[in-house]
Amino acid sequence: MNMKLFKRRFDSEEGGGSTRRLLESPLWMCLFLLIVVLACFWQVRSHDFVNFDDDTYVTANPMVQRGIAKDSVAWAFKTTVAGNWHPLTLISHMLDVQLYGLRPGPHHMTSVLIHAVNAMLLFLLIRSMTGLLWPPFLVAVLFALHPMHVESVAWVSERKDVLSTFFFILTIFSYVRFLEKRTVFAYLGVVLFFVMGLMSKPMLVTLPFVLVLLDYWPLGRIEFKSVRQEQGTGLEKAIARSFLEKVPLFLITAVFCVVVVFAQHEVGAVMALENDSLWFRISNALVSYNMYLVKLFVPVKLSVFYPRPESIAIWRALGALVSLSAITLACCFFYRKKPYLIVGWLWFIGTLVPVIGLVQVGWQAMADRYSYIPYIGLFISLSWLLGEYVEGSKRKKTAAICTAAVLFAMAWLTYGQIGVWKNSVSLFYHALKLDTNNPVAHQNLGSTLADQGLLQPAIKHYKMALEIEPRYCPAIFNLGTAYQDIGDKKSAMAQYFKTIEVCSAYRPAYDPALYKLAMLFMDIGRYDKAVEFLKRTVEANPSDYAAHNSLGAAFWATGKKDLAARHFEKALRINPAYSDARKNLQAISSQP
Repeated sequence: MNMKLFKRRFDSEEGGGSTRRLLESPLWMCLFLLIVVLACFWQVRSHDFVNFDDDTYVTANPMVQRGIAKDSVAWAFKTTVAGNWHPLTLISHMLDVQLYGLRPGPHHMTSVLIHAVNAMLLFLLIRSMTGLLWPPFLVAVLFALHPMHVESVAWVSERKDVLSTFFFILTIFSYVRFLEKRTVFAYLGVVLFFVMGLMSKPMLVTLPFVLVLLDYWPLGRIEFKSVRQEQGTGLEKAIARSFLEKVPLFLITAVFCVVVVFAQHEVGAVMALENDSLWFRISNALVSYNMYLVKLFVPVKLSVFYPRPESIAIWRALGALVSLSAITLACCFFYRKKPYLIVGWLWFIGTLVPVIGLVQVGWQAMADRYSYIPYIGLFISLSWLLGEYVEGSKRKKTAAICTAAVLFAMAWLTYGQIGVWKNSVSLFYHALKLDTNNPVAHQNLGSTLADQGLLQPAIKHYKMALEIEPRYCPAIFNLGTAYQDIGDKKSAMAQYFKTIEVCSAYRPAYDPALYKLAMLFMDIGRYDKAVEFLKRTVEANPSDYAAHNSLGAAFWATGKKDLAARHFEKALRINPAYSDARKNLQAISSQP
């Protein structure tokens, strides 16, 4: 990599100005990025947590709520949460709890600050690789302000997006440094930041391929100079060298892919082919790619959840295939004159592969948060195209005004979309306003209303969710809970039985249905049935001290005092401070 060439390009672009000007211009641009991010996202200080994964990660996670402690940090490396192994993300949440408790505002602002840092680092990274100033700055502004990125920043649970991207950028920075230094220590920096990124969010498995793309452009390590060279060994050696340098990174990628598949299967999040055919998955992937492109230019009607359609018309899939193929061919056609087009396009296509739905995880067709890294490639292509147009145009002021207007409109849309994330009610009402056939929005809005004591409206939304998706486990379980809360034990039992039947593949998420069913049997005096389901509860979760205590009470009610005492003792061994088990053990010990 010719760093002297980069130095000359810096000097040329900035008009041969003083060293002071050269150093200060990027500083002021970074300050501008920080200001615009804070200006747009400042309102999140008054936002609440939402009842969509925030409970799993923070508000109902007892280990995270311990803050930074030896046992909680160790737990972060040994557990999977929401079907993901991302210990650094969990530790970041623990640090927030340590510093701020459970006040949501500071948790939100941490993500905003990381997003601002990402924008600044992205600008400095692309500037260092290209030697240019304004196109990298435009990339960073688009990254900072695009409405599709609101979900990654304004949703506490998506800390993994902003944190993993931070390490994503640092990995590329380290790679550029490695190319300069060519030392083992420099390469270890690449490996370290890559692993840290994967431990924040496994979506970074495509990063080694991004580095290969950057070797072509802008680093210029893979060159297509002439037809003769393309047919010779020089190009082949350059490509082979590029891939061989990254063999350790590809091996790490393979390991993390196995970890991700295992973690997702553990919670039953990966859909089997009998549920979604390969044709449907390919069709959905093609249509989703097109939708990401549409929302790049028209970022409106953004939702927290886009339900998968029951079917996709052949004409839609084929139309998407044709449009994607046409763009790919056009980028390939200009691969020499405009190499940034093919690099940006393949960046977008490639980094979306893990989440495009070929391996279907969850019920969504696509998600705004998945665009956080992939859009960088498209921002690069668009910024360089605009830069070339402005360079050869006599209407530079007009182009600058139009660009500023587009960025202002984007910031306005982003500001409005951030307001949607104020709380669970506003978030899911907005989703239902866009699409009433959204089972996730109905279920989560129902859960929010139930928390507010509005049980009948909650039941209505749970039922609407199940009309759309009869096997939607959270709605089945929560409908049972709502029936139990209004005193309809028969209906509650029916829903808990249905939960156990339909959602057995999603353990341990729905093991609580076993416990709740057991408690209902205790209430009506069916202690034999209560024992049956409590046994299954403690088998599924041996550390559930409350279940052990309840099982002891059920055994006691059936006259089996020895078994009862044994489970009271187990409950106390798990949690010595559990007073209910201690009282029960004392009471049963005092009986003749």
